[in-house]
Amino acid sequence: MSLRQPGTPRSTILANELPVLRSLLERASTPDEKCIAFRTFICMRLPDEPIPHDLDAVRCSLPPLTEAGGSTNSVFTHPEYCKLRKLHGIGDDYLMASRRRRLGTGFEKVPCAALDLGTGPRNCTRVPEEALAYSQARLQGPDKGCTLEALLAPRSRPPSFGSETDIDLNVQMSRLRVDSLSLLHGTDLWGHLPAYDILKLSTHGLPPNSKGCSVLSVASSDLRNIILTVNALPPDFPQSLYFILNDSSALRVIRTIIVMLVLTSVPDRTTAADIALHVWYSAFLPNEYEQQTRMAAVDLIHSIAANLKSGVGVFQKQVTKTVRLGGHLDYHLMEEVLPSHMGATYGTDVVHADLDRVRVSPSNTDRLHRRYCQLEPAHRQAAHHFRKTGILLPFGAATAHFDTPNRYMLSPEGKWIESDLADPLLGWPIEDVMAAGKAHGVQRADVYGALYFYLMDQLRTFIDRLHTHKIRITIFATTPSQFAERCRSGALAVPWGLSPGVCFDRVDVGTLGDSAPGGWARVLSECGTMLLPICGALVGMAMSWADGQGGGGEGGEAEWGGRQGAHCEVDAGGKIPKPSQERSVEDIMSVIPAYESSFTAMYDTLPAFMKYLEAQNVALALRQNALGARWTGTIIPPRIGAREGAPPNALPDFPDAESWYLNVNLVGRSWTERSFEIARWPVTPAAAAGQTPNNENPQAAGAGEGHRSVVTETSQSDGAKKEEITSFEISKEN
Repeated sequence: MSLRQPGTPRSTILANELPVLRSLLERASTPDEKCIAFRTFICMRLPDEPIPHDLDAVRCSLPPLTEAGGSTNSVFTHPEYCKLRKLHGIGDDYLMASRRRRLGTGFEKVPCAALDLGTGPRNCTRVPEEALAYSQARLQGPDKGCTLEALLAPRSRPPSFGSETDIDLNVQMSRLRVDSLSLLHGTDLWGHLPAYDILKLSTHGLPPNSKGCSVLSVASSDLRNIILTVNALPPDFPQSLYFILNDSSALRVIRTIIVMLVLTSVPDRTTAADIALHVWYSAFLPNEYEQQTRMAAVDLIHSIAANLKSGVGVFQKQVTKTVRLGGHLDYHLMEEVLPSHMGATYGTDVVHADLDRVRVSPSNTDRLHRRYCQLEPAHRQAAHHFRKTGILLPFGAATAHFDTPNRYMLSPEGKWIESDLADPLLGWPIEDVMAAGKAHGVQRADVYGALYFYLMDQLRTFIDRLHTHKIRITIFATTPSQFAERCRSGALAVPWGLSPGVCFDRVDVGTLGDSAPGGWARVLSECGTMLLPICGALVGMAMSWADGQGGGGEGGEAEWGGRQGAHCEVDAGGKIPKPSQERSVEDIMSVIPAYESSFTAMYDTLPAFMKYLEAQNVALALRQNALGARWTGTIIPPRIGAREGAPPNALPDFPDAESWYLNVNLVGRSWTERSFEIARWPVTPAAAAGQTPNNENPQAAGAGEGHRSVVTETSQSDGAKKEEITSFEISKEN
């Protein structure tokens, strides 16, 4: 480091070091050599100042300016340094181009496992066949040929999950610690249900006089459904879209805002998609990507400061020519959560240690292999590789440059806060994921490589839509009950245009009824009244209903007979491997729980689910709020994997053995999840008019767009929709 007294102003340091840089650049001959000399100069002679992605943003954030127009506090804005770099041909444009070449902008094809990021380009120069052969050879490991039985046999013991009384205390304590952190932060960062297009405008066309449509997500700021919804629209979609996201999870809110700012601020769409993908799904980031998240967080803080007249915590920003991002953050999020994550000082060693302890710890071996035993050997290896590295990339891709913790995936202390068995595959349609991977040359074995390319495709399309479609996204950080109360009281009328009695085309409540006090009855009572009559739809998904709550898990002889029938059907189809005749009954019984989801997938859960809804007093909530159930789902099918428009008692549809394996074995759901749609009756003239957001306030421009009155719905198709809406009792009897 250069010699300087403590406390020396940065501008003085830069002035003193300028002759050193001038000498280094004069010795170099080519622009590449001069660029290397400049980077070396920064590392060796100046305080840590990595080359930012957006130099214009740096200039705007570094006052005061000199007479020459640049700040003297940064090597990238100091007038003399800028003049010197330009003289030697390494100006801003060259530095940014050099950085992109060095960093890469996301993969367009399967990378070669022999690629050395430190000594060459990120994209491999081998012919595709050679690169594929090298990467495929890497997809080997100790887990590829192992089975659960082979690992347990030498130890002469049953698996820890095979008995209710034989509990491995270390495993239980590990799970309790992780789950308590997740509950503390309210985190479900990846989602347990496949994303869906909540508008389904391909089958729910808008009337000619509609200005657009509106969507309210009551309990989640997750972007997955928004991405699939926007991407499903035609490129020339003329109407406006208005998304309201409410979420009590502070970390999830911050991540959503950071991802949106990255997607709309990074000029190169592939680089933007790659940064957003890793912020979303990877435990580690390249240093340059981490710097980009910091710039996005600073951008958020500046926006909050610029909107103080609208209220403390309010932010509004025109992120593209057609998209406006805004919201209202509470004091806890601004003063505690965001600073604690931005200012965290833990290193990669802390994160690696916690990842190993939670995700691949020896104490979790039995639980992991209970999950792995359903997988093909190569998929077992791919899953273990992702769990261990924590980085979502094609198998064999270089990861050495992912050397900075992703502070928006971890606690402020660097602890893993997701479930120990969390898997991003649960959040997306697996068959679409595999098709995208195949289109990019990914081998079937590399399932997380397929997910990488699927997400890159979706994010790039989403970025394109963000520059062509009229979209407004507003985010609130409150509980669902608080949001509903604020809507009713008019507290959100200014500046958001959400006046009392506001109605939406879609209300997505997710799995809120599983955990909310009062269950699904309270959720329907609070959220159903925010639905546009007749044409609107409230969508929900029940996940934990089969855990024995409210009679949902009560079976009976008739239901057990259904399970036996499902067992025979699954077994006859060869979907579950038959046990060897040489194995003991104890060994066979110990493995059966791992295949429980296979039985559930072919089991009609409707009768038990109806009992659960009855115990939840859903029928009373529907009657009291003029609501009705659409049992033939028009947005999402009643069960995951069922065909569109299937009846409520339909089973998941797997046309072939490959579809069965991908959905049931590879993804590993419980297959008890059930969805439902609710519609609202126009019982009064006021309700029939469908009060819409106030559009008179100029600060809420666009808020009224995306809402429409139900009186405009006069097409014959809506008559058919009305006939589909039935009362809870009628559907139950049928």
